[in-house]
Amino acid sequence: MDTRNILSYLATGRPADALFSGDSEGGSLATQVALGQASNFVENLAASELGLDVVRLEVRTEGASYLTVGRYLTPRFFASIEQPVLTSSAQTGVQSTAYIPDVTLEYQLTDVLQLRSRSSQESLRLDLFFEYAY
Repeated sequence: MDTRNILSYLATGRPADALFSGDSEGGSLATQVALGQASNFVENLAASELGLDVVRLEVRTEGASYLTVGRYLTPRFFASIEQPVLTSSAQTGVQSTAYIPDVTLEYQLTDVLQLRSRSSQESLRLDLFFEYAY
């Protein structure tokens, strides 16, 4: 990936070609940069003030945005909640039951095995991950 696209992804979450081509799906370039900077500020402030390990705000100009907060309860056990955040335009015609938070629990069984459980409105997933770094 070239430097232009890397910087664009960091600032706006979209490739540079989509921003500079006049694609209006995600809003203007200025809007995307402002939202990216504001969400980074909010994430860092919330993480430091609330003692959370993960705070992520995925801002979308259309539809629901998502707030994810998480914390390591022990060095091997992590819990997070992802909650949709609705704007006034996204709330029209949407049932509130469609926006139930997702809960993720992760436990590091060994140095190479991790157990992850994710509960969402549609399903309950249980995954076992094997990771080996060399």
